Amino acid sequence: MAILILSLFLLSGIMAILILILFFIVQFLYSENSKKTKLVGSILVIIGITSSFILLKHLDDQKRIRGSENIVYRAQKIITKKDPVREVNWKSVVKVISSNFIWGVGADGGIDLLQKERPIMSESYINKHNAHNDYLEIVLRYGIIGISIYLIILGSLIKTAFTSNNYYFMWFLIVFMISSLTESYLQRQVGLVFFVFFSLLFYTQSTFRKIDKIS
Repeated sequence: MAILILSLFLLSGIMAILILILFFIVQFLYSENSKKTKLVGSILVIIGITSSFILLKHLDDQKRIRGSENIVYRAQKIITKKDPVREVNWKSVVKVISSNFIWGVGADGGIDLLQKERPIMSESYINKHNAHNDYLEIVLRYGIIGISIYLIILGSLIKTAFTSNNYYFMWFLIVFMISSLTESYLQRQVGLVFFVFFSLLFYTQSTFRKIDKIS
C-alpha cells in the first residue's frame, strides 16, 4: 500500500488521490477497531493528507514550467476554472473518433487529425495534448475493437478481485478506472508500468488465495 500511495503521488492524478483519501476513511470506519480508534484514525488520516497538501502548496514555485505542476495547483485550477482545457480537448477527440470509430487512427494517437479540430490558440493545440481520458484514448487509437478488448481485461480483473474478496485489489481498480476519466495513464510509460505492475501483483495474490482455499 505504501508503494501504491507513492506511485499515485508520482502520477499526479488528482482524481486518484481523492479516491485514495476516501479509501483510507472507509478502511478506518469499517475496521474491527473500537469506535474511538476509528475516529482517531480517520482524523489523523485527514490531518496528514491536509498537511501534505498545504506543504505542497507552500513549496510550489510560482514560476512553474507547464506540465510540472503539483497536485494541489491542478486541483485548484479545476475547482476555480472548471477545467475548460479538457472540455475543448475532448471535443476534438470525439470529432476524430466519429470518423474512425471501428479501427481507430492508429497507435500514434492521430495528433495531426486532432490538431485540425482544435482552435489554434487553445492549450490543447499549442501543447499537442493527448485525449486526457484513457477510454477515449483507446477508442481514438484502436477503435471499438480496442476498447472492447480493454473492457474485457478490466472485467476479468474486477471479477477476480470480487470473487477472491481482495479488498485492496478492488480499491486499486476503482481508483484506476475513475481516475482514468481525466488522464491517459496507459499512454505514458509511468502509467502503463503502474497499471501492469499492480494488476499483476493483486491478480497473482488473488489467484493464490483461491488455490489455498481449494487445497
